[in-house]
Amino acid sequence: MRVRVLFFGTLKDVAGKSSGMLDLREGASVADVLAHYQAETPRLKELLPSLAMAVNQEYAGPSAKLNEGDEIALLPPVSGGAEATGGRGRHAAMVRDRIDTQRTLASLKRGEDGAAVVFEGIVRNQTRGRKTL
Repeated sequence: MRVRVLFFGTLKDVAGKSSGMLDLREGASVADVLAHYQAETPRLKELLPSLAMAVNQEYAGPSAKLNEGDEIALLPPVSGGAEATGGRGRHAAMVRDRIDTQRTLASLKRGEDGAAVVFEGIVRNQTRGRKTL
């Protein structure tokens, strides 16, 4: 079966392309896609533990089974870390309540950082005309 693989962010540089077609055996999984590109691009191996994956625009794990014509997206982690945050590491939390960005910023800002940026957005209720949940 044939699937399309998309590389996002820094993975485009690592893979040397933004997308590719891949022929797999019937019953293959996302893990088979990862194994293929790991063998083809050894540098990808160090990134595997932190990748997010999606099949047909739905997040999926390595065990997700694939079908003919599926689209697999490989998404790198968001950049940042000790250097980007003045040596304090990343700050992340999963919450269901409204986030008070001003209070969060005030708690994170340090003069030695020089800047703090907040991106505020909402989850779209559609993608390319298709309703999302």
